[in-house]
Amino acid sequence: MVVAREIREQIAEQMPERRLQSRFTTFESAFREIEDAAFNRRMTTRDFVGRAALAFAVFDSEGALLWDEITQNEPPMTDLVRPGFAKDRLRGHGHGNWQIVRLR
Repeated sequence: MVVAREIREQIAEQMPERRLQSRFTTFESAFREIEDAAFNRRMTTRDFVGRAALAFAVFDSEGALLWDEITQNEPPMTDLVRPGFAKDRLRGHGHGNWQIVRLR
């Protein structure tokens, strides 16, 4: 029974975390730019904002967080050019580069 419990725990660790929703505040012209940026990456605005905020959190952590580790349990995302298809579990990849290397 111990082995079965360990296997279940290992599987649970690999499953995507549940999606959470949050509100964000910006101004009208910035929101239009955010929507365009999300569309250009073939993402919903809410997925784009979540990923972009996480990218800044990883950058600001100065190495305490690693993109490939923090995104392992990322929930599946919609690709706007694939309507009707199931969401893909990308684990931080896809839709462009998300790792911020340097800010001006």
